[in-house]
Amino acid sequence: IGAVIGSIYPVILPITKWQGTLGMRLFGIIVIDKNGNKISFLRSFVRYITLGLITYISTYVIRILFNYCLSTVSLSAITTSILQFSIIVVGFLPLLIIAFRKDKRGPHDLIVGTYVIYR
Repeated sequence: IGAVIGSIYPVILPITKWQGTLGMRLFGIIVIDKNGNKISFLRSFVRYITLGLITYISTYVIRILFNYCLSTVSLSAITTSILQFSIIVVGFLPLLIIAFRKDKRGPHDLIVGTYVIYR
């Protein structure tokens, strides 16, 4: 049930009057389309799927490189744990684009045509 709610939550809330998740509401930001309107269910769904795919693909590539390194070098348990944690961190690197763009749009926003703005 938690996985279902966790998957529906970020898709449904952006199409409500709140125009974003509870965290976005806390920071006073909303999701809009290029015309400044509330986004549709389809756009919200594709935005969520795109974000997941970007994160999954980048994490997957790093995991392949990590497994290759493990097969060629013997590492301690602590080093292996640190590298496994870094896989998670590196999986979110594509989202760093948000910090460097003036309009603060992530790859998923660019692909889907959404904007996150202050209310």
